[in-house]
Amino acid sequence: MRSWSGLLLSSLPPVTLPERNLLFQPLIRDTLRPGVVPHDVSLVFELVAAIKFASPERTTELRRRYLTVILDGLRANASDGKGHGDREDLPGPPPTWTELSERWVPAS
Repeated sequence: MRSWSGLLLSSLPPVTLPERNLLFQPLIRDTLRPGVVPHDVSLVFELVAAIKFASPERTTELRRRYLTVILDGLRANASDGKGHGDREDLPGPPPTWTELSERWVPAS
């Protein structure tokens, strides 16, 4: 069985953002908990990329560890067959494209 990170990374061909969102929809709908959107996954990758240690090997090891921990939390709970289980709804709305983009614009 492939790892979550391997599955996600291998499913991201070099495409435009709208195309990538279309590719993510089946994965999100069928695999991840309700309420998770592509922008949530984008921020997960950013969080994991922030992990940096002096040793590149240790950095890689810890990034993989925490990516697995986070993605397991995003996984749908199949106890009711629809991915809802006993989980509460995600708090707050997901980030918008504008919110994600503005973080990369230098402050005036």
